[in-house]
This record gives sequence, C-alpha cells and structure tokens, in this order.
Amino acid sequence: MIRNLDRAAFEAVLRRTLSPSSPIRTPEFLRGRERSLEQIRRAFVQRGRQVFIYGDRGVGKTSLALTAAYEHQPSGYEPLILSCRGSFFEIARDLLNRMAQRSVLLSKETRGREFSLTQVFGVKGNQSVETVRVGEIRSLNDFMAALRELCDTGQQGRVCVFDEFELVASQDDRRLFGDFIKQLADQEVPIYVIFCGIGDSVAALLDDHPSAPRYLAAVELARLSYDAGFEIMKGAAEELGAEIEYNTRVRIATISDGFPHYVHLICEKLFWEMYECPDAVAVSNIDHYRRAVRAAVEDAQPYLRSLYDKAVRKYQRDYEHVLWAAADHPNLERRSIEIFETYCTLFQEEKARLPREKFNQRLNALKTPSHGQVLIGTRQGWYRFRESMLRGYARLKAEEEGVELTVDHPLSPRPAR
Repeated sequence: MIRNLDRAAFEAVLRRTLSPSSPIRTPEFLRGRERSLEQIRRAFVQRGRQVFIYGDRGVGKTSLALTAAYEHQPSGYEPLILSCRGSFFEIARDLLNRMAQRSVLLSKETRGREFSLTQVFGVKGNQSVETVRVGEIRSLNDFMAALRELCDTGQQGRVCVFDEFELVASQDDRRLFGDFIKQLADQEVPIYVIFCGIGDSVAALLDDHPSAPRYLAAVELARLSYDAGFEIMKGAAEELGAEIEYNTRVRIATISDGFPHYVHLICEKLFWEMYECPDAVAVSNIDHYRRAVRAAVEDAQPYLRSLYDKAVRKYQRDYEHVLWAAADHPNLERRSIEIFETYCTLFQEEKARLPREKFNQRLNALKTPSHGQVLIGTRQGWYRFRESMLRGYARLKAEEEGVELTVDHPLSPRPAR
C-alpha cells in the first residue's frame, strides 16, 4: 500500500500524472518539451505561419501538438484533430464537417440556416434542409472559400492538428497540402495548423513545394533527456507520496531509450507493484522494479512485440543477442565492427558467441523481410533500427532477461562495464 491511499485515490493520481496510452494535453505534464512549446508559441505570433512537428515515432509529437493546440484554441472549443489517412480532399471534407459541427452519426437535420455555404454544402440562407454533411470537395479554391466562410461565422482562431502526416503517400496530395499552407497565409485565413509526422515527412513536403518553407516553422523533437525522464518519475511519485529509489530511476531512464511512452509505462507498472504490497511502502525496491519491467514488456505495443518476435524467432537466441548488441550504444547509426565488439563484450564466453562471419550473416538477415526488416543499411557496413521505438523495446527485453545495456543517452556519461 502507498501512503494508505484507497484504490480510487490511487487510480486518480495515476490517470492524472502518467499517460502511457494517450497523448498529454497540458503543459504541466509535458516534461522536457518547454523549449519546443515556446518555439510553437513564437511561431503563431506571426500571421500565416503554421507548424510542422517532426521526429522519430514515439517521441511525443502528438502530445506536444495537442498541448500547443489546447493553449491556442479559443475557449468553448476543442482542437480539430484529424488523421492524414486519405486523400487531401477527403481530409479537407472531414475538416469542414468538424468545423461546421456536423455529427458523423447524424445524417439528417432540419433547421434554419443563418449563413450560406452554397458552393460546398449546397445550402442557401435560412433554408430548411435535410442533408447537412459536406459532399465531395473538387478544388482547393472551394475548400479555401468554405474555410473563410466558416471563420466569418465564428470559427476563427480554431486550431487544426493533422496527425501522422507520413501517411500522405501521394506526391500530388503532398503538393496540395503545400498549396493549402500557402493559401492560408496569402488569404489570411484565421486558423492555426499543426502538422505531425515522422522525420522524413516534413522533408518530403518541403521538397514537393518550394514555397512551403516560408510559411512553416519546423519543430524537431528529439528523444527525451534523462532529466525530463526523472521529472516524469518525480512528479508522479510526489503526488502518490512515494519515492522511486535512485538506481531504479536511472535504470528506467536508461532502458526507456528516450521515449516518454516507456517512462510512463514502466512507472505505471512500478507504482502498481508498490500499491499491491500488503505492507505500507514508501520507497520502491528491486523486486518492484523487476516485476514492473516484466509487466511493461507484456503490455508493450503489440506491433513492436510482433516485429521483435519476427526478427528473433529462429536459431535459438542468436538473433536476439545480435539485436541487443545493435541497441547497446547512444549512437543510432553504427558500423558492423562496432556492433560486433559490443556483442563480444555482452557475451564474453567464446563458446557461447557466434564467430564474426556468422554474426555478420545474422546482422544482414535482420534487414530482410523474413526478419521484419528491423534493421536498415544506411551506407556500406553501417546499420540502424528501422523503427527507433523497436530499439527501445529491444533494450526493455534485454533488461527483462537480466542483461544490462549501457547508459543510452548521448548527454549521459558512459560507465565502464
């Protein structure tokens, strides 16, 4: 039991302080992103400037976007959050429906209209109608005209978040998004737009549309610092009236690999282990930590688990050990010789190790479809994880098996083995 909290009070604190499964929406819980949040605030000072947040999958782009969106959203409204799965005009139609407050569940409505969206909605002023959903959008001009008209009826200042921009695969659709950004500025449409996408998506958009850089503030989100990870742990622990033992804090920060999701997830499991102790517990111990790591591995994203299992499923544990060696360094991109040296350090008994030739075969096989293509070759003899979060999951698996990989943040000292 933690501080004699009853279950309802304990659960309330967990929901308020930890978010392993949903984005953060308020600045007080967005640890380590103050500088990025301020960058967005300054970007929105200028009319017509929009924001593109980019970085590895899982570093907290959506949390930053939603926190900024709620800060700038007019009172009485929620930010407009849209997935980028679909064509430009399909997403545009969805945005207009959301701004016009058209329920996706209600296909009919009869009431007087105080404004006209004749071109897009097919509705004239004060006419009773039954069809209220936006039909097909055929041109960017139609879309911009409808946006302006909605803003004139009280929707100005709305914040639109376009999440997962990497899903926009069509070059034509990317170019239309670039045109949209330019037209927002040129026509002074009073809305704010935040895009989120993995690292390559912003570069693709800017390459496709040479004017886009003038209208976009690009906010790169790196992996979370150790200090920010410690702040997450401290904030939750203090509200619970508990303490995470120092070495445990270091291990959680290390194996989380800079991804806030893992910090939140492991802390959640750790506090449950402390709460379920029959005796009053103020400070975590090693048993709490070990059980928390096992629970976190079981609870980790199914996509990462299946990808990891596909990568390591053959030849006993050879592939798993090679994958751990690839994850055991602050640098995300490494030469094969360096990965092999790490492998030899991790597994010092020569009879239990692969010879260099077989090691290289395993390393190269991890780039193939039969092993999930979990590694990619960036240049001759260099490797990196295709999914950075999988690298964090590999570290979590190693920890579960009692293999402690070294400190993994570039700003942290690298201890001797």
